[in-house]
Order: sequence, then structure tokens, then C-alpha cells
Amino acid sequence: MVQVPEVEKTNLAAARRIQDAALQWKAGDKDSIHSLVQQAVHAFTARESDLRAILTPDQQALFQQQRIVRVAEMQTRLMQTTLKLDQAQTAKVSRLNLDTARSMQSALAPAAAPRPRRGRGSLKSMGLFPSTGSWSRMPPVPVRVRTEQVCA
Repeated sequence: MVQVPEVEKTNLAAARRIQDAALQWKAGDKDSIHSLVQQAVHAFTARESDLRAILTPDQQALFQQQRIVRVAEMQTRLMQTTLKLDQAQTAKVSRLNLDTARSMQSALAPAAAPRPRRGRGSLKSMGLFPSTGSWSRMPPVPVRVRTEQVCA
């Protein structure tokens, strides 16, 4: 329970960043919208980074599993604010954002999975690239020169 004040502090800092960005937003101004989105994303990623330092590994795993829902919710809130959505529109957009986020997560899952290493190992482990920076320990490479091609 020692984590609660730290998590609250992190959440409040992120909320203030997003609120400050929203207060600077000007309706209809593309640069302003772009800035709002960038600042919100920055606040969101800073919050997640801060939380990684606070949470235990088990809590971090659960937090990551729930991330897709949080991303969809944040996107919905931004759209609600910037587009001035009513309740019915917000509900539809929320479902759409969550469905889309889950579809994207499923589509990207294979790319995020660790890939098996090909080959036998790194160049260093195979002795092809010395770790000391000295090439003197490398075995000599045999060079064959065909004399008939050179002399011809």
C-alpha cells in the first residue's frame, strides 16, 4: 500500500499535463490539435514510465495486459474533447476505439513476439569478431591466387 501515494502523484502529474495541453487547444487549428495530441501522448508515456519504477513485476504484467483498454479510453477522451461529441457519439466512438485497438494488438502480436535467433550465435561467440578489438588472435585466412589468371 506504500505505492498508492506514488501512483496517485504520477496520475495527477499526467492529468495536469493533459489539462494544460487542453487549455492551450484552439478549436479548428490543426497545429493546436497536433500539439494537444503530442502533449497527451507524452504525458501518457511519461506516466507509464514512472509507473514502471513503482510497480512490482506482477503488477507491471497486469498493467501491460490492460494497456490496450487505457489507450482506447484516452483516445476517446481526446476525441470527445476535440470534436465535442455528445454522449451517444462518445459511446459509439468508445466501442469503435476499443475494437480497433484490440484488432491492432492482435495484428501486431506476432511482430512483438521474440523471434528465434538464426544461425549459431554472434560473431563474437563464433570467434569471428574479437572482443578485444585486436585482430592478431584471428587465425590467418588462406588466400588462393590462381597464377594463370594473374600472369595472363
